[in-house]
Amino acid sequence: MKIGEILFMSKQFSKAADELSRVAQLANQLKAPVQERAACALLAQAHGAQKNFEAALQFATRTLQLSQQLKFEQVMAADFYSVGLFNLLQNKPSEAVAFFKQASSRVASGGNPGFLKELYFNMGQALLQIGEKGAAEQSLQNAIKPAVEAKDVQKSRIAYQQLGDLAHARNEISKSSEMYNNALRIAKESNDKEAQKDIKRRMKDLKIG
Repeated sequence: MKIGEILFMSKQFSKAADELSRVAQLANQLKAPVQERAACALLAQAHGAQKNFEAALQFATRTLQLSQQLKFEQVMAADFYSVGLFNLLQNKPSEAVAFFKQASSRVASGGNPGFLKELYFNMGQALLQIGEKGAAEQSLQNAIKPAVEAKDVQKSRIAYQQLGDLAHARNEISKSSEMYNNALRIAKESNDKEAQKDIKRRMKDLKIG
C-alpha cells in the first residue's frame, strides 16, 4: 500500500493504479475490507487524474460499498460525493444529483470549505444540466461562501455568473446585475483580465450594468 501511496503522491498515477490494484485484489482475497477500501479510494483518484472516469466510478462505488459495510460514517459524505462526481464527469447528471444529495445530507454545518465548495458547485452544475433551476440556484448560493473561504476565485466567480444568468431568465434584472458585478469584482481582485473581458461582454449582451 505504501508504494502505491508514494507513487500517487508523486503523481505517477498509472504506476500507482497498477500497484494499488494489486493491493485491492489481495485485500479482497484476504477479506480485509479496511485495507481494500483505502486502496480503492486512491484507485478512484488515480484513475480520475488520468481521466479514466469509468474506472474511477467503479472504484469510487466499491469504496462507498465498503464504507457502508464498515459503517465508516465519517467518510460517507466524501464517498457519496466521489461517486456523484464521476457520474457527472461521464455526463450522467441525474445519477450525480442523487449521490450529491446523499453527500449533502451527511455534511456538518461549518464543515471543510474545500469540500463544501466542490460538493455544492458540482451539484449546481448537475442540477442545471437536468433543468432543476431552483435547486441549482440554491446549491450555487451554498457554494459561494466556502469557495471564498477556500480562496477558489474561479468557482466563486462562475457561481455568481450562473446565478446572474438564472436571475436574468426570470427577468430579475437588478438581481442579475448584482450577481454579475460580484463576478466582475472577483475577476478584478484576482487580476484575471480574460475573465473581466468575458464578464463585461456577457453583461453587454444581457443589457445589464
